[in-house]
Amino acid sequence: MATRSGALSEGEVVEHLLALLRLSAQRLELVDFLEQALAILSGWTGLGLKPGGCVYLLDKPGGWLRAVVRSGLADHLMLSPRELPDDPALWGACDEAVADRFVRWDSFPAAARRDGWLPRPLVFPIATEERRLGLLVLFADPAAESLAAKQGLAGGIVNLLAGMIARLCAEESLRASQERFDLAVRGTDAGIWDWDLRTNRVYYSPRWKGMLGYADWEIGEEFAEWESRLHPEDRARAKARIRDYLEGRRPDYELEHRLRHRDGTYRWILARGAAVYDTRGNPVRMVGSHLDITERRRVEQRLSEQAAGMQAARRIQQRLLPQRPPLVAGIEVAGASRPAEETGGDFFDFFALEGGRLGLCVADVSGHGYESALLMATTAARIRSYLEFPLGLQELVERTNRALERETDGERFVTMTLVWVDPVAGELRFVNAGNPAGLVLSVDGELRARLVSEAPPLAVWPESRFDPGGPIRLEPGDLIVLFTDGVIEAAWPEGELVGEDQIRARIAALRDRPCSEIVEALLDPVVPSSGITQPLDDLTAVVLRYVGISPDD
Repeated sequence: MATRSGALSEGEVVEHLLALLRLSAQRLELVDFLEQALAILSGWTGLGLKPGGCVYLLDKPGGWLRAVVRSGLADHLMLSPRELPDDPALWGACDEAVADRFVRWDSFPAAARRDGWLPRPLVFPIATEERRLGLLVLFADPAAESLAAKQGLAGGIVNLLAGMIARLCAEESLRASQERFDLAVRGTDAGIWDWDLRTNRVYYSPRWKGMLGYADWEIGEEFAEWESRLHPEDRARAKARIRDYLEGRRPDYELEHRLRHRDGTYRWILARGAAVYDTRGNPVRMVGSHLDITERRRVEQRLSEQAAGMQAARRIQQRLLPQRPPLVAGIEVAGASRPAEETGGDFFDFFALEGGRLGLCVADVSGHGYESALLMATTAARIRSYLEFPLGLQELVERTNRALERETDGERFVTMTLVWVDPVAGELRFVNAGNPAGLVLSVDGELRARLVSEAPPLAVWPESRFDPGGPIRLEPGDLIVLFTDGVIEAAWPEGELVGEDQIRARIAALRDRPCSEIVEALLDPVVPSSGITQPLDDLTAVVLRYVGISPDD
């Protein structure tokens, strides 16, 4: 039905309403919908509208109105602002003060003024009962008849449009939320399940099925798909955990359990979930996630086994270290060892030898920890076993070296100082295989001898020679000090770096104290300038004081 400009007909109104309804039935993105809706409304000759318009959407209450669609506007109308601050005045009646916010009248070109084309903006709030969504700005011919009535009719159509926009905004928000959820789920590598407690049907996501080795179509929506795959040892516990949660005996649902994989193995699964309740407080739905923690459980098992091995090694190590020094006439002796970790590679021992002699041993296995502790135990066992034979000092060390070389993997070695003290003769002999030099200090704290040699560590070369050093004459009051490199490479609590001179100075200051106190003083260093009180390496020291004995004693 043709109409003249500015005249309304029932058919034209119905036609525009149907066009909007058909548009809303299409599955369009919000911006596409707004562009096409604006095209339907703008240029409606029956309302005296000119082509062109804007749609502003509000980002949040009190925020900004931003122009998301600007369609069909002449160049001079592009001066309408692209964004406006949210203002309560914009949501009321459309007076000239509001209209002036959308057109800068003084910016129209002279040609537009001569043609008499000075459009009047019509501003329509787009809002529902719950929230304000935005503004629709159309441009009308100010000369059109009954503009107020036509504006009211357009407002009614805009109200219909507001409902459509609200639905699309909700759908877009839901879609964005679902996309964020999907991205988060993919980021955590979790499988999702959604259990309808009323029908006992369960949605299992493709990832849920994939972590058990199945394609999406190979697992249905029955609760039994989960229940039938439970490990027999976990079945009762898993079902009880769900009951306890749904019946309120547990505040949350979290369960580690095993599910059977398609290949017949079992995978450890961490399940978490939450229930949805109806108005009467009955659970009607439960939604959650599954995460494959099989590798984590394997690591935990290995760590548990290693911890058990470390504890066993520590017990062995503690039994190997002497609980108290032997009573040998003419000698006071003490020793101690502090591992850097739960177990260490350092070792010391005392040996009561025939003829009233005393043997001292300080050894250090390269590295520290479990493997070093085992090699330390092997070294101690070898030395003690060879002491059962009438071997000289050199032969004992060389036999130990050959045995350790056969029994190690070539990646570890043992440094050791072995000393035999004869209190009757007042002398000592020693072998130093790569250890820091032992010290012999006089009663006045002066250095009398250093127990050093060029012999290599043990377990490096089977044919290495270990020629003894000495004999070194001892005087009553002399101190013999043996230690591992952990002592000499640390620092004292005062921050002074340890070296041989510092060790000598500290021993000299404590030379009148019992040997046990001197040992403790040597084991007090900390890591320099770090504030860490745990040493980086094992610390071991032995101190012997030669008292002297006459042949008649």
